[in-house]
Amino acid sequence: MEKPPRSEAASKCLRLLVKGYTDQKILALAAKEKWMETAEQVKDAIGEAQFWLVEFSEINQEAETGLAVLQYKDLYEKSEKIQDYKTALACRRALDKLIKEQGGKVARVSGPRRFSIAK
Repeated sequence: MEKPPRSEAASKCLRLLVKGYTDQKILALAAKEKWMETAEQVKDAIGEAQFWLVEFSEINQEAETGLAVLQYKDLYEKSEKIQDYKTALACRRALDKLIKEQGGKVARVSGPRRFSIAK
C-alpha cells in the first residue's frame, strides 16, 4: 500500500500525540493558535496523525535486528581500534544479549590466546 504524504497539520498533531496530548487538548490548541478554519479539519489532521503512529509502529524486526547487529559490530571495532576496551566489552555483551533474545546461540570460539605466560 502506498503511504499518503503527511500534511503539515498532521505533523503538528503527531508531535503533540507523541508528547502525550489528548485529541481534546490538540483541538483546543489548534483553535487557540488558529491552525485551521474548522474543528473538522483538525479532527481529520488528528486522524491522519494516528494513521502515521500506526505506520511507525510497524517495524521490520529482521531489518532492525540486522541494523542493531551491524551498529554494535561497528562500535566494537572502533572501540578496539582506539583501545577503549570497556566500551568494546559493553558492545560485545549487548550484542550477545541481542542474539540470545532473538533465539540464537552465542558461539564461543576457542583459539590461540593473545597473551601467553612464559614457563
